[in-house]
Amino acid sequence: MSHLIVINNQLTEWAYKVVPITIIVFTLPLFQTIVLSWLSFTHPAIRRNAGHTWEGTKEKYRQLCIMMKKAFPVEKDWKHVMKWLEIKEINVMQYQSQDQDESKWPIEEQRRKDGRLAKMRKCGDEFSSILQEVNISKDTTRSAETCTEMMRIINHHIAIMLWIERFIQINYGMFVSRRTEGGSSSMEWRGVVAEVTKLEPGLKFPQALRYNVIRSLSNDINNTWDHSAKGTEFDAHSMLIAPWPTLQTNAKGYIKSFLFDTWTFYLQVYVACSLLVIIFS
Repeated sequence: MSHLIVINNQLTEWAYKVVPITIIVFTLPLFQTIVLSWLSFTHPAIRRNAGHTWEGTKEKYRQLCIMMKKAFPVEKDWKHVMKWLEIKEINVMQYQSQDQDESKWPIEEQRRKDGRLAKMRKCGDEFSSILQEVNISKDTTRSAETCTEMMRIINHHIAIMLWIERFIQINYGMFVSRRTEGGSSSMEWRGVVAEVTKLEPGLKFPQALRYNVIRSLSNDINNTWDHSAKGTEFDAHSMLIAPWPTLQTNAKGYIKSFLFDTWTFYLQVYVACSLLVIIFS
């Protein structure tokens, strides 16, 4: 009976020591789980679309130009952004078949730097006339939106990457698995996000276009952009197209994989601390 009392007292003593360790060790991963779960839950919803159309893109382009002029009221900034907004040709690979008809439209097949095939349709003055019309117009009230659907996606991915980078710094010594690293490389806007996060804290689109380093990402895309390294190419046209579902799927998968690494790391820390308490008790 006395042995049982001694054992019970020892277990009680260990419990009093382990409980504070439990609280201390798991507070950080719990906080990280709450933050990243919220970012996963609030990811902008993405609707499936039946493919892009040329006329639909022109209307979206008009709204984008109005939106950008409203976002950059300073003449100097607007002139820079206006230059970035110029669209001279569009890759119509993902457009509906009638918009890819080479017998009707000036279309040229090109091979991009990363090896992907592109069907580039010349725009003529269809888009430049819209841009000039918006430029001379004084009315910017027609656009109630502050950014496009794709910009919202990129802004959300910026927040995800910033929080994960902070948590990696906090989780000193944590091993990031290959699966998580692969999840990072599957984020389609990783090239753009990486450049934006190097600039001022809290920077998002469209205000990120104030920086030449962001606008210059669009320069000579066919010859300079490597999709395997940077993800989807960044230009005015890519801000018009409807987001595709894998943008959301990959972002949520990346968050889940990172959280799994985080909890694995803190469980190891917890076990190690608990053993040390038991050994030295």
